[in-house]
Amino acid sequence: MYEEADFPVSNDVKAFRRDCDRASESRAVEDGYVSPEWVLVFQEHKEVLEPAAQVGDMHSQYSIAVIYMLNLLHSDMESAGAVHEEDAKECTRWLLMASEQGFLAALDNLLSVGVGPEADRIRALSKTIPRSPDLDSGDVDLMRKSATETMKELYRLAFEGEC
Repeated sequence: MYEEADFPVSNDVKAFRRDCDRASESRAVEDGYVSPEWVLVFQEHKEVLEPAAQVGDMHSQYSIAVIYMLNLLHSDMESAGAVHEEDAKECTRWLLMASEQGFLAALDNLLSVGVGPEADRIRALSKTIPRSPDLDSGDVDLMRKSATETMKELYRLAFEGEC
């Protein structure tokens, strides 16, 4: 199971995260899309992150998934719409790679936005996990802990062969 301390975040991933924050803070996002200038920045991040992602760096894998998930390679609906299915498949592919390593945020997003048979399998498995009453407690810390435990159980079911 993924533990943050065991997998340090690379400088390339940190740079990507900083640029995500900068794009958001600079109001470079309009109608859900970044400006053409930011598209170039995120295309470069994707190219820089891909080698590490290909050899298994889960933070790079997740960052590339985020690039696709947030439409950071498109500045308008028309260009995003033209490749929506391809982007959804790529997003799913990277989320799945990071999920298989126990990256719970990737698994949570795979559950929400993943496409295809593997995402469908994981959604079906998630429905077999009893819902904790703690998720409705109103206590943010308790809700976070319960959600994390639910994702850990889903990971065990999906990837450790306990189905």
